[in-house]
Amino acid sequence: MEAAIRLLSPATVERIAAGEAIDRPASVVKELVENALDAGASRVEVELQNAGLSLIRVRDDGRGMHPADLQMATLRHATSKLQSFEDLERLRTLGFRGEALASIAAVATLGIESKTRDVEEGRRWEPRSDRPGTLSASGCPVGTCVEVHDLFGQTPARLKFLRSHLREAALVREVCQRIALANPSLHLVLRHNGRRVQEHLRVESFEMRARSIFPEEELVHARDEGPGLCIDAYLAPLARSRTTARGLFLFVNGRPVQDRALLRSVCLAYGDALGGGRYPLGVVHLEIDPAAVDVNVHPQKAEIRFRDPREVNERLMRTLAPVLRQSSERTRATAAKAEDADASSSHLPVTPDPRFASAFPRSPVATPSGVREEFLPYGRLDEARPTSSQTARGLYLIGRSLEGWLVCEKREALYLLDAHACAVALRVASLRRPETMATRTRLWFPERVELPPAIADLRPYAEALSALGFEWSEMGGRSIALRSAPGGLGGNAASFVRKWLERLRQARPESPSAQLEEALAELACHLETEDPAPEEALRSWLEQVDVDRLDAIPSCEHGPLLRARIPFSAKARSGRS
Repeated sequence: MEAAIRLLSPATVERIAAGEAIDRPASVVKELVENALDAGASRVEVELQNAGLSLIRVRDDGRGMHPADLQMATLRHATSKLQSFEDLERLRTLGFRGEALASIAAVATLGIESKTRDVEEGRRWEPRSDRPGTLSASGCPVGTCVEVHDLFGQTPARLKFLRSHLREAALVREVCQRIALANPSLHLVLRHNGRRVQEHLRVESFEMRARSIFPEEELVHARDEGPGLCIDAYLAPLARSRTTARGLFLFVNGRPVQDRALLRSVCLAYGDALGGGRYPLGVVHLEIDPAAVDVNVHPQKAEIRFRDPREVNERLMRTLAPVLRQSSERTRATAAKAEDADASSSHLPVTPDPRFASAFPRSPVATPSGVREEFLPYGRLDEARPTSSQTARGLYLIGRSLEGWLVCEKREALYLLDAHACAVALRVASLRRPETMATRTRLWFPERVELPPAIADLRPYAEALSALGFEWSEMGGRSIALRSAPGGLGGNAASFVRKWLERLRQARPESPSAQLEEALAELACHLETEDPAPEEALRSWLEQVDVDRLDAIPSCEHGPLLRARIPFSAKARSGRS
């Protein structure tokens, strides 16, 4: 029998290693922009073509590289940021392994132009895996420009695991947004296919950057400069929470991180009112002694390990909780005053400014309570309203209130609808399509689910679960192992099943069809995107909805669709006809 173990070729080793750090265009942009920041750049321009698969160009105004360093930079484990292993405990730079450029060169065609201030002419370096690289003169300005062509062209199997161009471009935007949040003094520009899609101007503080990223949010500021740890947080009120954690940005020493313990601490600071499955919006910056945190635990440096995680998380909760509690109390007090003011003003006649009385004739309207009030008529707005035949069954969307309600109209009444419930109903309609119901994703690893105490047997609910796209096997006792889940549910499969079963235990729907309706609503809530439903799709759905069956439309645990119906009086209807 011949020996079966052999050494891999250097090219194969490099391409395998590249997969640890470079898995999509967004990771290339992240590595290159972080290199620019480490070089002292104050302005970075990122340009994409075809979501970065055809071209990624990152240009900065940093210190640049010496011609000799330019060739060394594309060798694996060549870096200027570390001299010894002990330097990791004093690390202040974002990069340190010396792998980024080598990894990119292993899966794409790479070109680098760079110039330092002390030389008259820049240099361009084009490394190649199959032949010697070329070094040539370049008339580039001070700084560095890296061009990445034909990403994964040499490893086409990688392309199968990428999302659509639209999604990959969105991931690059998220990377640029995180980098901008961590570096308020940076001017960052992102272009895609020749169009400027994002620009973050230089600002003076973390607060100004956070408010520019969340311009519509009333961010609450919390700060603690205790020994060994500085916390600087800007968080949105409880009412602005979302169903995913993508709107919460965590940074440690300027590095974007994904840390479940930090995420949980921020959520716990909001108290029980936040509820399971909801996450706040905002930004949290932590500055800590580099010796107290290990950044070398993840291939893409996205995860970290604290030397004393308990102390960090307790300090974070102690800092955030009082500020968030005071903000919540002020919000409730303001809302109560507004309700009192509305209640008192609702019994008073409206007195229009006499200067405009001739321009807007007044129409007397009798309210249901018999109190005569005066309102301005719709005037020209009626011309844009659909005909009675167009909305004979459904609703006409007037607009959105500041509290997030959808204000709709049918001829005899106004309707206030919950925007989240409408988005859930839209997604339920999509999930009911046969092609969607048949979509399921095989989980990489089975996920264990413990059944609630009141549900000893899953068989009564098997039909609804199977229709959704779940596959499972029994593990004995009260446990099952999920093996497939509906497409798009991802790592939330086990939590969704637990949550849905618990809701079934409380509601106790008897028929499989009723169970499926409950499941569809919960699944739609889990899959709901952060962005509002498209306006055209929302209007179309509302115009087709059966107004008499609004209460029967399935909703998730966050509340029903119909929140209020305000009928018009007979005179109000005749005045608008």
